[in-house]
Amino acid sequence: MKDIGSGDIRKYWQVIKGRKYIFILVSLVVMSVIVWGSFFLSKKYQASSTVFIERNIISSLVRGMVLTPSVKNSLRVLRYTMNSR
Repeated sequence: MKDIGSGDIRKYWQVIKGRKYIFILVSLVVMSVIVWGSFFLSKKYQASSTVFIERNIISSLVRGMVLTPSVKNSLRVLRYTMNSR
C-alpha cells in the first residue's frame, strides 16, 4: 500500500482551499437539515412496567377497611398507594 506523503496532503489541501465555499455551503446545508429535522420531530416518551403482587400482600393492605372491597376496588387502592409517595 502506498503511504500518504506530504505531497498528497498538500494536493488535497489545495483542492479544499480552492473549493472552500462549496465545502462550507454543503456543511451548512447538512447542519441546517439536521437541526430543523430534530426540532420538528415529535417528542414521545413512554414507559411501562408490570408489577406482580401476591394475594396476601393485597389482603394485608386492605385489611383495615370496614367493608370487603371487590378486587377492582382493591387494585385501585393499591395502585393509588404505589403511585403516591
